[in-house]
Amino acid sequence: ENDFGISSKVIMCFLRHLDEEPCFEVLKQACDHKDKIIGVGLDSSEKGNPPAKFKKLFQQAMKEGFVTVAHAGEEGPPEYIWDSLDILKVKRIDHGTFSYFSDNQDSQDFQIMLNGKLLYGLFVIDGNFCQLKKNN
Repeated sequence: ENDFGISSKVIMCFLRHLDEEPCFEVLKQACDHKDKIIGVGLDSSEKGNPPAKFKKLFQQAMKEGFVTVAHAGEEGPPEYIWDSLDILKVKRIDHGTFSYFSDNQDSQDFQIMLNGKLLYGLFVIDGNFCQLKKNN
């Protein structure tokens, strides 16, 4: 940091295809490293693993002062984006290609919300994006 003026912090991820309960021990251990870990995220396979599955964990993470983020809307439905925002109270959505390329009302509502204060990462290397481009 002194040499280049650059600093970084870690956003630790929880794998959504696993159960919520063991993650509480990981969160507890992370609390000892808040000088390096700024937030927690929900990653991995979306299908069959809705954000609500981790509601209690994310509530505890926020109580501990962690920023919350989630991958949502890449392979799961657009509702996973809304659930991540409403249930997990995330500050950033990553991937979210379904919201961007969808023609439904959720997409229009989401685009309006993007003009507000939500951080949103749409990655052009998303599997769904590549598939959409291939099929068009």
